[in-house]
Amino acid sequence: RSVVLFSFLLVAALLMLGVVLFVGKPLSTDALSIAKRNTILPGILALSFMGIALGGFIRKWKVWPLALALLLILTAFDVSRYAAKWMPFDPRVYVSPSMGVTDYLQKTVGENRVFGNFGNEVASFFGIQSLDGYDALYNKRFGEFVSSVSDGTIGEPQRSVVLVPKGGKYTQKALNLLGVKYLAHRLSDGRNVWAYPYWNYPGYQSLYKDAYYEVLENTAALPRAFLVSRYELRTSPQEILHLLWSTAFSLGDSVILEERPAIEPENGSGSVIVTSYLPNEVTLTVQSESPKLLFLSDSYEKGWQATVDDVVTPVYRADYAFRAVSVPGGAHVVRFTYRPESLTFGALFAGIAILILGVGSVKY
Repeated sequence: RSVVLFSFLLVAALLMLGVVLFVGKPLSTDALSIAKRNTILPGILALSFMGIALGGFIRKWKVWPLALALLLILTAFDVSRYAAKWMPFDPRVYVSPSMGVTDYLQKTVGENRVFGNFGNEVASFFGIQSLDGYDALYNKRFGEFVSSVSDGTIGEPQRSVVLVPKGGKYTQKALNLLGVKYLAHRLSDGRNVWAYPYWNYPGYQSLYKDAYYEVLENTAALPRAFLVSRYELRTSPQEILHLLWSTAFSLGDSVILEERPAIEPENGSGSVIVTSYLPNEVTLTVQSESPKLLFLSDSYEKGWQATVDDVVTPVYRADYAFRAVSVPGGAHVVRFTYRPESLTFGALFAGIAILILGVGSVKY
């Protein structure tokens, strides 16, 4: 009865909506035309859905798998229709056409990061690593790190945007730590407040310039991954940031950890080469005379796992929001892989659900 009642109410609601739009005409001519077009197909889909459902419940179809398949086809069609309507499946040349500056950055940047007023919307499209953008997916700790760049204190991360303050007290130091080797400066921004004031900092060198953009190299930027022989232990979030931004702390020579590492680092030379950088896996080749801490300026997250020569090793949170691992002396291959427990549990539950559906289909 509830299914029949719901179907009756749905049909009544659709009829009332049709009367309002096609008879009452409550909107302007242009808006009314759009409203009619956006009502007809969803109305037909809703009626078809209810018709199939009612047929299955009222007549007790023995071929209910066919009815279920029809419902799934209708749902898939409607979802695909909305995807085609709202998402940009147009040719790439119409969405984000290539420009001289994007072509240059794609060839030059590599695993280094870029900063400037172009947003992650452009950076992701062209495979360029940047720091900020709208609708960014990031963890709270990184958001707090970005907020601290302004004056050294922890602020509340913004809900759907990551914006590194252009005039922050510690912005340049943060750019150096995060391996931001390139600055894309839009010439029309000039020296306005929304542009990053690179002219106030020594070490920026012009590499490329066209009619719209200039690309400058930040020669003070640290590598995306580097080795250190010293570390400081801090557990309080504000204490970590206070030390990190202080003039007494030398970036690239030491890191701040929240727990003691398994292997104590020692003095000695060493080098790191990024051999592969993928969204879910980073591989590095390390050569050192003595045990070291390897720092990678990518966000720390519990789902990241690390191995040294295929042996699992702990990943430490370093410099408030990033990653570090202990590496013995000698030549080694370090690999970071993203394998969150939630993915494993999700796959397990999905497999159980599929098994239950399969058993239920055979039984009935």
